[in-house]
Amino acid sequence: MKTIKRITILVLISSIITTISCTKEGKQGEPGPAGKNGINGTNGTNGNANVKSYTINVASGNWTLSGNTYYFDASISGITSDIINSGSVQIFMRSTTSTGVWLTMPWIEYINSSTFSTYNFNHSLGSVRIFKTDSDITAPSNPGVREFKVIVISSSARLSNPNIDYNNYYEVKGAFNLKD
Repeated sequence: MKTIKRITILVLISSIITTISCTKEGKQGEPGPAGKNGINGTNGTNGNANVKSYTINVASGNWTLSGNTYYFDASISGITSDIINSGSVQIFMRSTTSTGVWLTMPWIEYINSSTFSTYNFNHSLGSVRIFKTDSDITAPSNPGVREFKVIVISSSARLSNPNIDYNNYYEVKGAFNLKD
């Protein structure tokens, strides 16, 4: 009995000491010194995650002739299944006769009063095919050096900007802050 009484008293004293010694958190100390700043990185370009621009430069020797059509295939990673299903792909061709002018494709280039070439494109998952078809099927001519802009636009970007003429490179460029 004496042992149980001693154990009870020890447990009671331990509980009281534990309760008294556990007080609320003390006052907040002074903040420490600030750490050193890291090295500044290079600023990235402003852009739009929902609109991607790609530049394709095609040399004369990179065109492939098939029948009366010259074509060039390019990989464009931004053409995803979402773009195919609900977005859009616009391609513009730099004019070879007017400085700083981008032409909307499809584009018809008149060679003379009876002969013309049509530049057009099609796209599929991850790629575009740019092609030139001549009206004179007996003597197709190589397109030569050409530069193209491929603009990949998500459906949300188009819906957010319904008043843009998407066939006008300069309106698209300005609306989405694209670089030449």
